[in-house]
Amino acid sequence: MANVGIGWLFLIPSLLFFIGWQILPIVRVAWFSLLDYRPIQASRPVTFIGLDNYAQAYGAAQPSQAWHLHNNILREELVSRGVYIPAFLP
Repeated sequence: MANVGIGWLFLIPSLLFFIGWQILPIVRVAWFSLLDYRPIQASRPVTFIGLDNYAQAYGAAQPSQAWHLHNNILREELVSRGVYIPAFLP
């Protein structure tokens, strides 16, 4: 039973590294996507706007822009699944 505790002790540094380099940046980007944040305009206050950024991206003024956004997302998902997953198959 003592070996299990030692195993976890060796695993802690790699878990901390994984959280710091993978999870925290993803959470930070997700948080920034919910804000009205413009780093170029430093004097402008940062405000929480929720999902309005996503509504604005999908509900573009011109329907063709929203359609292009939808096609780009769909194409990226299909290409990434079509290229990366078969590369790992035996």
